[in-house]
Amino acid sequence: MTTWILISNNSFYRLDDWLLSHDIVSWRQGSNFEQGDTIYVYTTKPVARITYKMICIGANLPTSKYIDDEDYWMDKSIYKDVIANFKRFAEFKLVERLPNTPQLSFEVLKKHGLKTVQSSHRMNSELLNYIESVLQSRNGNNDCEVDYPNDETAFYEGAVMKVLVNKYERNAKARQECIAKLGCKCAVCGCDFAKRYGKLGEGFIHVHHIVPIGNIGKEYVLNPVKDLVPVCPNCHYMLHRTNPPIQPEELMKLIH
Repeated sequence: MTTWILISNNSFYRLDDWLLSHDIVSWRQGSNFEQGDTIYVYTTKPVARITYKMICIGANLPTSKYIDDEDYWMDKSIYKDVIANFKRFAEFKLVERLPNTPQLSFEVLKKHGLKTVQSSHRMNSELLNYIESVLQSRNGNNDCEVDYPNDETAFYEGAVMKVLVNKYERNAKARQECIAKLGCKCAVCGCDFAKRYGKLGEGFIHVHHIVPIGNIGKEYVLNPVKDLVPVCPNCHYMLHRTNPPIQPEELMKLIH
């Protein structure tokens, strides 16, 4: 199996918006994608970082299998050109949204083997090992799914540990304390999963860092009520559409 780095430009195709409501995307078979290949998506400026991990679930598919996503192309003529001139496509399934961290930014990736973001290509082993070390050091979690180790007395954030890359410690009790005090209702849109989905939705909520943990850089005592806020996945993703993230109060004004 091969690992690829693909280039996404939101000024041409709104992949971020597509992935808000879909987990499978069609991609032209410009490279020798095979089923089972791993795909890392690099989103160009102003994002300028690796944003998604996907897996190829189908390769060399005919045009008839292409998922209709015309509304997400900024220039409809490009969409029509893709359909008309590229007879084979691949399908990628979203595995995870990657953390909004400087460790996956263009400037840092260049130091670890990234050669170009002008075109999609096979990922070299140096870059792959670095990205995997970043994700492993964060235990597969990011600011959209807070997950912390235990601490019996205080909630510490940002304690830098020397592993393969800098690792920011997190405290699971902080999340629990935040939810205990503020509840599982989204602080932005008011979504209550228990009311919407019944028993299945009980206790489900994301927890958002008001100040991104990657921007702290030093150890400090976390206040679970002032520094964290419960939000639904949709609002959480919208908060992270900008860098630095938009404040919950600002997002609330946008939807109201």
